[in-house]
Order: sequence, then structure tokens, then C-alpha cells
Amino acid sequence: MERMNRRWNSLSAEHVQKLFDETPPEQYSHGGLEGPYKPAYSDALCGRTYTLKSAEHEVTLHFDDINTVTWSEDGQSGTDFCAVHEAEADLFFIHYAMKHTSPPRFNTIVMDFKTGLFTQICAAIGNGTEAREVCRTFHFGKIAGCENDAYPLHGFTADLVGKAIYWTYNDRMPPLKHIYSSELYYSYAMTMGERCWMASNPCDFVKINDHEYIFTFLEERQTGVQGVFLINTETMHDVGCFSGIPSDDKFESYTVGAIGEWTTMDTHFIQK
Repeated sequence: MERMNRRWNSLSAEHVQKLFDETPPEQYSHGGLEGPYKPAYSDALCGRTYTLKSAEHEVTLHFDDINTVTWSEDGQSGTDFCAVHEAEADLFFIHYAMKHTSPPRFNTIVMDFKTGLFTQICAAIGNGTEAREVCRTFHFGKIAGCENDAYPLHGFTADLVGKAIYWTYNDRMPPLKHIYSSELYYSYAMTMGERCWMASNPCDFVKINDHEYIFTFLEERQTGVQGVFLINTETMHDVGCFSGIPSDDKFESYTVGAIGEWTTMDTHFIQK
């Protein structure tokens, strides 16, 4: 087996901002891991307005149509392309890039109308070390008008630690193996023909309910891209997104879906 190349460029903040500003939704909302398991866009929230309140701040979202959201947050506002997917009844995965922000920002939000709770991952490109690497913060709160004090806020969890899943996104590439090795790090392994790859990166897990979990990572060992996935451990299907600047040096912020299969944590690459 041959190791895959590990090559990418260091970019300036000005270059990153230019990529973000000049890439239209028609381009950044699609990417290489899309495939038949990506759930359809949902129109269930169209025409509705919601305010999300956490201890740190609040966000207002109006869903203009199936792929447009008007948002306001922290003194900023905008209208942008938005991906809304219904992971299960009354549980939504929402993702949008916030164009005309500097540094470039994007939001990923899981809204659960069964409990009136949400998790928001606020991300930006540029972490103070590398201009192309994503940084983010988490916010846990309640959907105004849907509050139910019977449920505690979403929070970090170790429920998936010690488990591993093969994820299949499409028929163009082999499954990716995710190894959830600790509360703060995971590893993934893949092969492409005679080439192999394995890396460990920072990650976080958030529990939504007894079978829905957010798994999110930063490709610290690669190009700094963020991945966020809402995993259903009963159906073994997820919905997620990738955001950032991958190795082709093009801005991307698109949603995906995959089917999963439980597997063991060990990984072997056979040397021929």
C-alpha cells in the first residue's frame, strides 16, 4: 500500500476572504462527498420565524423559502442560501454560510421541536494560526415559544467513545472509517485503490436524544475544514456538512448524507 500525499497550501487571510466573497452558492453548496444518501431539502420551515436563545446570545431566523434564510445575530444580519434537512420528525439540521461577513462565518444548527431545544455551532475561517483553518464555538439553548422545562439543554457526551462506524457517501469512493477514540479526538481511515490514509483530528460529540448525536470535527491535520454530522444510531443514517477550504483551494459549504455500519476500532493496511 502507498500513503496518500499530504499537500496543501498556506493561504493569507486576504486570499481566504476573496475566495469566500467571490464564490456563489451555486458553487459552494455542492461538493465531492454528495451522493444518493443526502436527504432532500425540506420546506417544512418555509415562511416561519424563530428566535433561538442561549446564555451567550440569540439568533433570529426567517425561512423565506426552501433554500433561503434571513438571519440576524450579534448585530449583523443577512439573507443567504440555506440547507434545511429534516433528520426525523420535528428534528432539523440547518446550515448556511453568512456571506458578507469578515472573517468568513457560517452556522450549523440542530433544532428539535419535540423538546424546544437547539444546538448551534458558530464557525469562522481563520483560527489565529492558519488563515484557512476553521474555528468554532458551541451554543446550547431554547427555541422561543417552544420551551419545555422538562428537558435539559443539549450538551457534550461520551456515548459514542469506543465505537467505530463505516460511512458510505456515494458509489464513487470506498467507505470512510470513523473511529471515535476519545471525547476530544477521533481517527479516520480510508483507501483509494493502492493508496491509504489515516489521520486523527479534534472532535466533539453532542447528545440530542437517546439515538441522535452531533459528531463534529476540525481537520487540524489537513486543510482545517470543519465537518458536522447528525447521526441517527438507530437507522444508521446521517445528515451533515463540510465547510472551509479543502485541498483544491476553493471555498465549500455543502450538506451531505451517508449510511453507516458498526465496525471494530482496529484498522489494518496490508503492505504488499
